[in-house]
Amino acid sequence: FIYRDPRDMLVSQVFFATDMQDGHGMHAFYKSLPDFGERLKVAITGIDRDGLKMVGVKQRYEGVFEWLEQPHVMCIRFEDLINNRDATLNTMLDELEKTGYTIPTPREKAIEVLVEAIQPEKSHTFRSGETGGWREHFTDEHKTLFKGVTGDLLVRLGYEKDNTW
Repeated sequence: FIYRDPRDMLVSQVFFATDMQDGHGMHAFYKSLPDFGERLKVAITGIDRDGLKMVGVKQRYEGVFEWLEQPHVMCIRFEDLINNRDATLNTMLDELEKTGYTIPTPREKAIEVLVEAIQPEKSHTFRSGETGGWREHFTDEHKTLFKGVTGDLLVRLGYEKDNTW
């Protein structure tokens, strides 16, 4: 199970719905808003108005904790796949071997094969493939709104030590 920093997820979702996917349910509404900042506010809080419904970020992440508690599910942070790729892939292979599967190639070669298979540019959702981009888009107002909506979500997910970010 792969999960992502909710702040980066929100930024990605707004870009995707506004610029990359005309058929997205939020596309027309986002386009009607004056700027990215206003779109980001809606993504944080959610909306339920005039037949348009999207849950806020806290509700989106409620299910993540259920996955994190599953004993036979390996949970991986997207940021680890990007910033610590080899170590994360090695951990994934370790988990695979715990099931009794024997990797049919030397570990180093298996990692090379996995790295070559990761081709995000082939995904219709790929935009930048970076982490921490939320810092470029979150204003103090967005941070305050996010904290008010989500409480200690980032601490519980391990993205922050406290709510003073």
